[in-house]
Amino acid sequence: MSQQNAMATSSGTRLKTVIGSLLGVFVFFVPVPTPAGKTQIPLVIAIDYVKDVLGTSLEYLTLAVVVLLCITWLGSRLTTSARLKHFHRRDSAVTGTFFILAVVFAFLLVFRIGPGWFLDEDVGALALSLGGNVLLTVSIAGFFVVFL
Repeated sequence: MSQQNAMATSSGTRLKTVIGSLLGVFVFFVPVPTPAGKTQIPLVIAIDYVKDVLGTSLEYLTLAVVVLLCITWLGSRLTTSARLKHFHRRDSAVTGTFFILAVVFAFLLVFRIGPGWFLDEDVGALALSLGGNVLLTVSIAGFFVVFL
């Protein structure tokens, strides 16, 4: 009976693997037509949809993630938390300085504080937009990559 059960489990596992892999290939590699008449891969469609739903709050989400990252890095240096120390074990003081600068610049950009050249759409606004796009892309792609 156990050999029969093992075979059933093995074939069920194979089927799940094949279906999951096909889903991953579809999400990452198969272009599909969009209502706008273009063709895009489903991953890009999902990212664009989430960006549209979030709207300008993506800027605040980006700021929140940068602040959280900075807080955890500072916590790894100022507390005895083994989890934080392990999470930031490869982050040097230089990396931490960049985290702190990212918080300052993101805060200034989100709340539109600073000189015109800094807030210009081709400088600061572009940097904040790219940060949000990367955040969404890594998060959504990271969710789907397990299917490949």
